[in-house]
Parts: sequence; structure tokens; C-alpha cells
Amino acid sequence: MHRELRTTLPHISRHKDNKNTDELTDKRMRLKYRQKMNYDKTARQLEPLQERDVVRIEGPEFWDRKATVLSEVGPRSFVVKTENGQVLRRNRRSLLKTQDIENQAEETGSEQPEGAAPDVHHSEPPSPSPMTVTLRRSTRPRKPPERLIEQE
Repeated sequence: MHRELRTTLPHISRHKDNKNTDELTDKRMRLKYRQKMNYDKTARQLEPLQERDVVRIEGPEFWDRKATVLSEVGPRSFVVKTENGQVLRRNRRSLLKTQDIENQAEETGSEQPEGAAPDVHHSEPPSPSPMTVTLRRSTRPRKPPERLIEQE
């Protein structure tokens, strides 16, 4: 229809002048710069991880497994050890740093003297877990529905 196309795709012009290719290059660079600026508005750097940091590993739906950082393998790659003893290599994006303490039992054990026994309170019976409570039917009286069919 003899209209000039406005596209970012490079093409050979009929006049074969360098002005058109320079304009396309400039336009592409402006678009690229604008895209970078828009991305940088919301993008944030991830907090660096150290050895023995407690992290969560990304699962299919949520951050379900707890692990400890063993070492940094690359700029964004870490070796972690899960609670069940698995040693995995994960990208930094798949690790979420938590405020948990690595091994609470080891840290509290090192504070107590070796001969002292841990404090155990036997006066309180263990509370029943919510899973052991049995469900029962309601004691509310049940009134059958009145139907037009039954009235005839």
C-alpha cells in the first residue's frame, strides 16, 4: 500500500544508504537501553551466602526442604547438605536464606558442661496432638425436609 513499515527488524532498503541502517541500529540500542532501565527498576541483588548458612531449597510448589551451605562452587552455584544427608548443587536463585540456626542441639550441647544432665520436666503429661482427637457427629436434632411430593 506504499506505506513505510515501522519495524525493528533489519531490512535492506531500496536506496541502499547507510543512513537507514544507522537509524535502525540507533533505534535498536534505544529499545535495548529502555528495556534494561525498566528491568533494573525492580531487580535486586541476592544476599551473598556464607558457609554454614541455613537455607531453604526451592521445590515444585514451595520452599520445602531445609539445608546447610557447605561451599561455594562458582559465582552463583553452591553445594548444600539437606537434613536427610543429601549433598546437592544448586543455583543461588533456588536457595532462600533463613534466620534459622544450623544445629541447635550442637550449640546448646556445647554450652552445657559434659557431666550435667539436660533439664527434663516430668510433671507435665504430653499434650495430645490435634491428629489424635476423634471426630464425632453433631448432637443437634435433625429435622427432615418437608417436600411437596410427600404432602399429597
